[in-house]
Amino acid sequence: MGRKGNKVKLSGKLSIALLKQQSLEKSTKLQKEKELKQIQLKKDSIKNKNKPKNPELIKEKQSYIPFNENDYVLFVGEGDFSFSLSAIQSGYLKPERIIATSFDSFEEGKLKYKNFENNVSELKAKGVKVIHEVDVTNLIKSLKLTSNFKKNKFKNKEILGTDKLNLIMFNFPHTGKGIKDINRNIAIHQKLIVDYYKNCFELFHLLKMNRNYNISQSTTHSSIANSGYGIIDNLNKKNSSKNVENIDRIALSLFDGEPYNSWQIKRLAKESIGYKVERSGSLNWNDFPNYEHRRTNSMMDTTKASAERDAKIYVFDKFIKLDDKKKKVDSDDED
Repeated sequence: MGRKGNKVKLSGKLSIALLKQQSLEKSTKLQKEKELKQIQLKKDSIKNKNKPKNPELIKEKQSYIPFNENDYVLFVGEGDFSFSLSAIQSGYLKPERIIATSFDSFEEGKLKYKNFENNVSELKAKGVKVIHEVDVTNLIKSLKLTSNFKKNKFKNKEILGTDKLNLIMFNFPHTGKGIKDINRNIAIHQKLIVDYYKNCFELFHLLKMNRNYNISQSTTHSSIANSGYGIIDNLNKKNSSKNVENIDRIALSLFDGEPYNSWQIKRLAKESIGYKVERSGSLNWNDFPNYEHRRTNSMMDTTKASAERDAKIYVFDKFIKLDDKKKKVDSDDED
């Protein structure tokens, strides 16, 4: 009887050991499955990260177009003029309200960019004012504008085709110099950006002074000829010009990331000309379907295809304190 009882006890111990072993094996299997699943998820994550961006997904991003058909726009630093042309073809701007300029001469542009000549011809055929050899760091001089309004008050308008400029835009500013030293590279591009800001500010001021001079001359002549009626008419014209004078804006587009973030374009705008970011947003390449971003010094694309890179558009305008805004509103109400 004793032996039989021992067999029962031994059998019970084996049963418990077997259950423990089965439980351990099951737990180990589940752990391995979990680890394999985590490894696969990590691989998928890396794969998706390195996968080229789908143009359709890019298109789904919220669009930001920094101008509309009522704007008078000066584009500077155009490479092959594909951005200006795309803005017209997409219906964003009226051709007669665009001044498209390049740093290159016409001959240099033809040598550097295969579509340069065709794009320029098409822009001119649509009524766009196209000017070459325009330097963003010396706008007034390179555009051949004058501050001697008394001698020729309409010269600037003849050159630009308008005196109502209210937006200047520079896409992907770059010196074209392959400076390897990071700090020097950042410093030279910051200087380019500051010079661009200052020259835009000076150009806006010049055109404003030119408009005011022409209005004052017109008012004087009208008051003599019409015994006062002309004054009212010209004051109305003067008031209507406020819409142009009060919305002088400067735009830049830049790629995201370094070294561009280190250029600190917002700080430079505030410190150099007292401008702030009015608005910024993603540049969606599909919004400008025929735009081909090129390097400053060649037909080549950048290291990574432009359409696969994130970029942003920044629009700056004059920073006005709250007290100044209130005074301005009160002044407008009095008018």
